[in-house]
Amino acid sequence: MSMIKPITNLSILLFCICSFTFAQDWTLVWSDEFDYTGVPDSTKWSFDVEGNAWDWGNKELQNYTPAEKRNAWVEQGHLIIEARKEKWSYPGDGQERNFTSARLRTIHKGDWRYCKVEVKAKLPGGRGTWPAIWMLPTDNAYGIWPKSGELDIMEHVGYDPGRVHFCVHTEAYNHMHGTQQGANKVLNNPLQNFFIYSMEWQEDRAEFYANSEKIFTFANAGAGYTKWPFDKRFHLLLNIAVGGSWGGQQGVDTTIFPVRMHIDYVRVYQKNVPIQENHLKNENNNYNVNIICTPHKRSVSLSFFIPRADAVSATLYTITGKKISQKATSFSKAGQHSLVLSKGSQSMSTGIYALLFQVGNEAIMRRFYLK
Repeated sequence: MSMIKPITNLSILLFCICSFTFAQDWTLVWSDEFDYTGVPDSTKWSFDVEGNAWDWGNKELQNYTPAEKRNAWVEQGHLIIEARKEKWSYPGDGQERNFTSARLRTIHKGDWRYCKVEVKAKLPGGRGTWPAIWMLPTDNAYGIWPKSGELDIMEHVGYDPGRVHFCVHTEAYNHMHGTQQGANKVLNNPLQNFFIYSMEWQEDRAEFYANSEKIFTFANAGAGYTKWPFDKRFHLLLNIAVGGSWGGQQGVDTTIFPVRMHIDYVRVYQKNVPIQENHLKNENNNYNVNIICTPHKRSVSLSFFIPRADAVSATLYTITGKKISQKATSFSKAGQHSLVLSKGSQSMSTGIYALLFQVGNEAIMRRFYLK
């Protein structure tokens, strides 16, 4: 498969010409396209292991492992999370278990209040598996679980193959009281086919989708945090549990291991994302500016036309307005020109950026995506 995954419908081969529009004002603010090899990007993901000491509150049978155990890695454009039947003792309490797996999270590296999350994934199968794509509160502002909430973008239990669940948990609505709110859908073989599992979380509701089909909507009734704690920042988790209070209700088939969840990409969008320097007098596009990204080298260059000799300035920003680089020069004649804006920048990870391009007193602001 291609190591470069397009956000738009354009085919991208050796490089990407990046200009993007986003439906419904959703702007890409964070992503991992898994266009590298090895350990998951440590600037975006952490390996969550502390809950091994209390079985994660669900009587789970696995120990989640740190990066060096290689229960999660990136290859051929996919993040792979693998659950294995093997003994391993968690150093935190010395407790040995018969299964290992990985639980990745974005806490303090990707935390959002109101967002759209898209995860394209192919699920593991087999009795006793319990994969999930979900979100937890970063700060537990209303107290420990379930008071501060949980958003389950996708859950699947292996003893019920094909049926995928979407739900929320709050103090008032949770499975301990039998009041959890959610829905489920039998999909066309999610163990062999990739589906895009997504959630659009806004101030008044959270909507859950499989591909483009809306499965479940949870509305904010304005009845306080016990029913709607979803007004604080949350982070994303990806994991495969083994057994547990739900996944292990019909036992564990030990012959199926190892099992894998394949994740093609993770993308997070937000609405009305501010960008500095957007007070432009003129958004004239007569200069035919092309932003040329060389993905793996993390370089950005510009190709543009100017109708007369003039001064040109180009400034590169993150989506939150942090300046990365700036180049200014004067060209002595009209015509087609190029400018290297950032070459091999270690500060530029995969994500969305903004370019402020100025010729004389005219300016263009352009958002683009670096893979």
